[in-house]
Amino acid sequence: MKQALLTELSFFLNLKAKASSKTPTISSIYFGGGTPSLAEVSTIGDVIAHLKNNYPLTPNIEITLEANPTSIEMSKLKDFKSVGVNRISLGVQALNDGDLVFLGRRHSLAQAIDTIHLSKSLFGRVSFDLLYGRSSAHQPHQWREELKHALSLDTGHLSLYNLTVEPGTPLNEKVRKGKVVMPDEDLQTELYEATVEVMEEHGYKQYEISNFALPGFESKHNINYWKGGDYIGVGPGAAGRITVMENGLFIKRSFLQERHPPRWMDTVLREGVATQEDTTLTTKQQLTELIMSGLRTDEGIHFTENFGVLSNGLQLDEIFDVGYINKYKQFLHFSPEGLKATSQGRLILDTILSEILL
Repeated sequence: MKQALLTELSFFLNLKAKASSKTPTISSIYFGGGTPSLAEVSTIGDVIAHLKNNYPLTPNIEITLEANPTSIEMSKLKDFKSVGVNRISLGVQALNDGDLVFLGRRHSLAQAIDTIHLSKSLFGRVSFDLLYGRSSAHQPHQWREELKHALSLDTGHLSLYNLTVEPGTPLNEKVRKGKVVMPDEDLQTELYEATVEVMEEHGYKQYEISNFALPGFESKHNINYWKGGDYIGVGPGAAGRITVMENGLFIKRSFLQERHPPRWMDTVLREGVATQEDTTLTTKQQLTELIMSGLRTDEGIHFTENFGVLSNGLQLDEIFDVGYINKYKQFLHFSPEGLKATSQGRLILDTILSEILL
């Protein structure tokens, strides 16, 4: 696994270097997808060391590892710090034992609290996630109290998601059989509004629809993604985006790696890379992607930044239906400089996007 990761990583970094005619500078490293904290510490350490030894890094590089608050993963946190990890993102999901069981989590509330405290003692930056809208019984007053409990843990960053019922999951089967009733739109709206209100009362900025941080605690990795920056994805099922110049135009190539771990490893060791899909996005596709991610953030889209570079001369009225932008003017701020959604606009963003994008 270790050699395959390093081989595929080198392939994409070389591709990025050729595309930009210079050695790429790395601002964040993110170990996510699945449970990377169950990997050998030496594997994580060797990837970090390879990047540090061969590529320029920004002075305050962010190196994040996703982990779950189980005893096995807790025991390795100190070792992960020793190899260079400086930020931990914990999959907590709920701060009561009943809902943790309901969500199928393998940790208890006590384990979650212990892991948060341990992580804070080891790393400069810690984040954890919570889910709301767990069922129709999950009421705003309960959620407010849970949020206050989360804020008392003082991590500086929280990811707060509305629970989505995924096909093929045990929860989906319970919903289908009527054993669990999920929140209706009105309750989801109340829970979202409670989230924003409580977080802002405590000084946390909603810098993305589901992410809240004290000033300076925002995730660099996530911001780069939402702003349409390039990122390299290596490993089974990883996705990436790299901007290249083709015929005088800035074009994004979209990569998706082989999902099956043994096939991925065999292919990388044999061919140097295991890309399942390599798609060249059209100008309209790459701008649509940028709009969909950019409007999730509090800053929105700046027409002179990535949008301007990737537009390749395409005019705004070829991307947006301006009439619908006017229709949603109470939810969108549109100006010659850019476009951003209000907090209420982000709540109905899917509806807005379906109408304003041509």
